Amino acid sequence: MEVLLTTEIRGVEAKVESEDISVGIRNNSYLISPGTQERYTAFTTIRKRINANGIVSSGIRLEQVHNPNRIYNIPILPSVGLEYNLPFSLTLKANAAKLYRVPTLNELFWYPGGNPDLKPEQGYHLETGILGIWQSQHWKWEPEISIWYRYLDQQIRWTPQATVWTARNLEQVEAKGLENKLRRFYRDWETK
Repeated sequence: MEVLLTTEIRGVEAKVESEDISVGIRNNSYLISPGTQERYTAFTTIRKRINANGIVSSGIRLEQVHNPNRIYNIPILPSVGLEYNLPFSLTLKANAAKLYRVPTLNELFWYPGGNPDLKPEQGYHLETGILGIWQSQHWKWEPEISIWYRYLDQQIRWTPQATVWTARNLEQVEAKGLENKLRRFYRDWETK
């Protein structure tokens, strides 16, 4: 069983780890004129082997942002995942997560270009892919390919407005992608 506890206060981080459960708490405080912002995050992830070939995971993230100028109603952010071993040393991976992001103080108050009227981003992310693992006497190869889809409402982007870059919300943004990686290991060395 995995237990991961992370606490971060003013750059200090402590971790306790095991195999099936992750739990964490983070606190980040920011002070930039003309505003202050404190962010508290708690998260937990549970991984469970469902059979000899499969592992499912689920998690939730709770976040609270204290900003004297605005109140944010941040929803519970769930995530789910699956890893399933296939023949020929292949592993199918899939995950889905709800997304939500409060504007940072730079996005709200940077001079010039900050925008105090920004709305939080919200949406979801889906991803699936296949990971292979092949080994020889001296080498280990891990090719991976995945496709992903992300939908965001009110995405925050810095865009040029005359001579100044300004933070603004984009109504609805869909992003799709294909990602591939190849990791190889020779004895104790890793190259990416």
